[in-house]
Order: sequence, then structure tokens, then C-alpha cells
Amino acid sequence: MDWKQNFLRKLEKELKKDVEESRILEEEGNNPDTLRMLFSTGEGDDDLAVMDVAVYSSEQGLQFLNFYTVMIPEVPEQSVPGLLEHLNRLNLPVPLGAFGYFEEDRQVYHKYSLIVEEPADMDRFVAGAVSLIAIILNFIEHYEEGIEEAAGFDS
Repeated sequence: MDWKQNFLRKLEKELKKDVEESRILEEEGNNPDTLRMLFSTGEGDDDLAVMDVAVYSSEQGLQFLNFYTVMIPEVPEQSVPGLLEHLNRLNLPVPLGAFGYFEEDRQVYHKYSLIVEEPADMDRFVAGAVSLIAIILNFIEHYEEGIEEAAGFDS
């Protein structure tokens, strides 16, 4: 088994108690095997985030561990200009990754990537990924209300 597949399976198992649901999406086109997880990010039933975790390989031989989290799936068109201004201001103090707007699907997301190598200690690597996920979810929970308001949703 490829180390990346092993990593995703171990990560899914480690986070089983913390996610609403999860599944591994098999490699398709340019997209590698991906662990997709649904997290509750707040107190309301609608406060959910979908996080994809995958290891991408570049043509130069580098590998990137990528965390891509959709927090608002459908932003109303009229809210986009104000939302973009809000996200630009918000990204200055965010110490890890960045928030963005994916125009094609009208989604607000948070993305963080880092260069990785095949780990010598898979358990330690998984534990580090779990810690990063906790930090990312903390950012999302902290900034979620302001982003929702900027996107035209009343909290």
C-alpha cells in the first residue's frame, strides 16, 4: 500500500470520533486519493465544514499535504464584493493558511498546504495532521460568524 493511502486510512481512523462522517475518495484525474470529512464547527445544525485532506505530488518531485475546507457552500451573488473585502482583511492576522472564495462553486474555503516527505514514523505524522486539523477548525470556528455575515447570512 502506498504511504499516502496508509496515511489517509490511519487519519480517518484517528478522527472517527470527531467527524460527523468521512470517506476516502479514490484518485481521479489530477486529484489524488482524498479523505473527505464533515465536521460540526459551531452550535447550530447548519454550522458544518467539509474538509478534504490529500497529498499532492508536483512534477518537481515535491509532495504537498493539503487541507482544503469548505465552510460556506453557496454565497449569494450580491454578497461577493463585501465578502471578498472581508476575506482580504481577515487573512492578514490568520497565522496558518488563508480563507478564500472559489467563484465557480460560490464557496468560501480555508486552505493550508505544506511540503512533506514520506514519514519515517507514520503514527507521529498522523498525530501532527490531527493537530493541524484542530488548529484549522479552531480558526474556522473563530472567524465563521464574521464570514457568514459578510456572505449575507444572519447568524
